[in-house]
This record gives sequence, structure tokens and C-alpha cells, in this order.
Amino acid sequence: MKILGGIPIQINLFEQIFEKKAKSKDMFRYIECFFVEMSAERVPVMIIDELQVIGDMKIDGLLIYKLFNFFVRLTKELHLAHVFVVTLDW
Repeated sequence: MKILGGIPIQINLFEQIFEKKAKSKDMFRYIECFFVEMSAERVPVMIIDELQVIGDMKIDGLLIYKLFNFFVRLTKELHLAHVFVVTLDW
């Protein structure tokens, strides 16, 4: 069984996505494409811990709402992955 930790990304693409003028759609699009590719072999499981650290972070609006909408898209709309979110602070 092969286990992958993290989502691999080239440094230049990482810098491009996280520029000040970048949109949150860019990072979600990258992750979605990654899961499309990975789900051809098996259903990936994404586990997110310590989510409270982005509670008030803004990228085109509150990131936490965009992130949960993205998780719903991955799981219920596209059926690409299982997503678990864990936090103790909320």
C-alpha cells in the first residue's frame, strides 16, 4: 500500500498561486486536478487538522467558507475524495 503525505507541488507553481494577486480558485483548482488524477486508482482521503488557524484569514473573502464549499464539491458533487476536518478549538 502506497501512502502519500501532503500534496506535491513545484516551487514555482506554489509561489505563483500564493502571490498577493492570486485568487483562491487557483489553489482549489490545483488540488482538484490532483485528486482527479489520484482517484483514477483509488479514493483519496484528505485529513485536515488545526483548521482554526485560518478562521479569520481572507483570500477573496473568508477562506474558511470557501474551503468548506470546496470540501463539499470534492466529496458530494465530484465524489473524488473523503475529507475529514479535525479541530479542538471551535
